[in-house]
This record gives sequence, structure tokens and C-alpha cells, in this order.
Amino acid sequence: MTNKEFEFVEIYPNIIVYKNVFENPTKMYDIVKNSSEVEGEQVFGEWSEWSIFGQYINYPAGTSFNRDWSYKNLQTIETHNQVQEDQKYFLLELAEGFDKVTDHYISKFGKDFDFDKTESIETKDGDSIPLWRMYGPSICKYHKNMEDVMSMTYHSDFIREPIPSPGYKFAITANAYFNEDYVGGEIDFFVNGELIKYKPEAGDWLLFPSGHPDVLRKGDTVYLHGVFPSYENEKYFARMYWRKYSVGSQEWFDKENEFGKEVWASMQNDIIQEYNKTIPNRFEIPEGVRVK
Repeated sequence: MTNKEFEFVEIYPNIIVYKNVFENPTKMYDIVKNSSEVEGEQVFGEWSEWSIFGQYINYPAGTSFNRDWSYKNLQTIETHNQVQEDQKYFLLELAEGFDKVTDHYISKFGKDFDFDKTESIETKDGDSIPLWRMYGPSICKYHKNMEDVMSMTYHSDFIREPIPSPGYKFAITANAYFNEDYVGGEIDFFVNGELIKYKPEAGDWLLFPSGHPDVLRKGDTVYLHGVFPSYENEKYFARMYWRKYSVGSQEWFDKENEFGKEVWASMQNDIIQEYNKTIPNRFEIPEGVRVK
């Protein structure tokens, strides 16, 4: 991690770009770009298909670290060659960067939504668990030269439901970008009828509200974001989040009692598909005022 003070700019209310967070963005890019061609044992997990968008590593430090992602824990990874040492360095930089930028973001906005890492909540079953929990990361690369208008259509990371279920819900999104040697690839926000486009640079962190109704939402404001296709080279980035636990609505538990837990869970795909027709996601570039 660099000893220089990071820089930040708020490109739109609650959307912040952080710079000078990583010690060596070029090294980070080389490590992640070369990981798909490395033979033998790695620290990284395997690249796999990421829906229609590209490929990703969903468990960057292996499945054993999926729920215990912390700088302290990542330091215990054993390495036996330079590739493994480099990949460990990458993960430590990512973990420390996430802590650094989200601590700043929360110091700036956290009072607006009562963020407290130490706060606990009681589940329906009476268990005490953290109210807030970090989630991620996944390391991603978009397919290059996609023919669609958008690589990813306008959406919020928070998944809106007609009947709120119990569980952790996306609250703050933190994306880290590793390269800029591609054409296009801008992220485009649609908020309050306004469009805000930003082309990430290598080493950038981009933080914004995930769309949670309790977090930086005012009135009907929803922070939607879409991504334009990248050309000539693949675009690499990592996704990480803070999520907030929801105990679920009474209606959810009434439905579980009515249908049974397993049956009610199996009904959700059809229910969500129908509900998706009513939510504000956009499948084309929305009409709005371009402010950036």
C-alpha cells in the first residue's frame, strides 16, 4: 500500500473516485492479467464464466477465505514461489485498499445511515450476528468487443424484492480497477433523471450506494449503473461491498408457514421475474440529462 495520501473526488453526490490507493497499479494489472496463463498451484482461485459478461474469480484466495476475508487472515497464506507471492501481494493490497477507502467513505456519509461496524442484530431464530458485513471480493474481466449496446444494463446491486427476505443486502459498492488500456468501458450512472459517465483509470476505486432503501436514499432516488462495452483489450476490476442484514418481513415468514420453507424458496425465481417488470432497471440508455 502506498504511503502517499490518497486523493478523492465526488463526481456526483455520494459517488466518489479514489486515486493513489494502490502502491503499484501496473504490478496489480500484470498479476491479474497473467493469472489465467499460470501453470501449477496458485493462490488465486480459478477463472470461471461470469454469466454473459465475461469471466471471474469468485473465491480469489480459495474457498476457505470466502467468509473470513481480512488483511490479518490473508497474511497467513503460505507461498512457495514468486507467482504465489505476487498473488498474495495482490490480495493484501486489495483488502487494505478496501478498508482504507470504505473507512473514508463511511466517515463522510456514515452518519446519514447509522453505520457502526460493531453493531449486532438478532435474527428471527434469536441468533446475534453483525448488522454490517463486508462481502467479496470477486475479480472480474469483461469480454472485449461485445456487440451489445451495453456490457451490463442499468441496475442496482441491491436486489429489490416484493416481499423482503431475511439476509444480508447490498448497501455500499466498492469497485477497484486495474487497467485502462481499452477503448470504451465507461460506467454510467442514472440518478434522479441525470446521467453521469466515468471512464475508470488504472488504480481507481469507485464507491457508490448499492441501492439499499436504508442507505443514502432520498425519496425515490435509486442509483442505477450500467457499463459500456470495452474494445481492443479486456477490462479488469474487482467488486467488493458492505452489506446490511435484514431480518425479513413478517409476510415472508407467514408465506414460509403457508407453503413450507423449501417450497416458498423454490417459488422465488418466478416471483422475482414477474416483479422485475415493475422495478426501475433499464435495458437501454435512459432518457435523461447528461451532467457528466
